[in-house]
Amino acid sequence: MARDDEWLPAEWLPYVSKEQRLLTDVWIYVDAHPQAERFDGRELAVWLRALEGRPWAAMGKRGEPITAVGVARLLGRLGICPVVERCGGRRVEWYSRAVLASGRDRE
Repeated sequence: MARDDEWLPAEWLPYVSKEQRLLTDVWIYVDAHPQAERFDGRELAVWLRALEGRPWAAMGKRGEPITAVGVARLLGRLGICPVVERCGGRRVEWYSRAVLASGRDRE
């Protein structure tokens, strides 16, 4: 059976931050959607929770799944912030491909 972290050699795991792992997983999603220019934080959180062998399904002290707020918090530590808009009285947060790329290029 293949390791769940095949994308990253096991000997590197102790040296990779949770933020870097998140950005790597987000880029798997971004690369799978080549036509998209905007990525909804809620959709990213749902997709991340579904990844097997990653920490996103059970995080923190209570073991709760990552949320859009959690994604924003971790990406924010890398200087990647969402665009926030109001649409019909609803708050919508999304990330542009360019902003995600700038964060990836800095790492």
